Amino acid sequence: MKISRETVEYTANLARIKLTPKELDIFSRQLQDIIKVIDKLNKADISSCLLYTSPSPRDLSTSRM
Repeated sequence: MKISRETVEYTANLARIKLTPKELDIFSRQLQDIIKVIDKLNKADISSCLLYTSPSPRDLSTSRM
């Protein structure tokens, strides 16, 4: 997925954020870099990884420190 300068400008306008042309270029590059990293993570082979879950949250108000 490509994040263009026009997409950043459109999104900024929707959010009512004023960006300078320089900021538009910077954010476009940064968002494109983020998308590239996410694409790499999506392609990672995790079939051999163990599934871990978090323990149940406990009531900290009654726990002793």
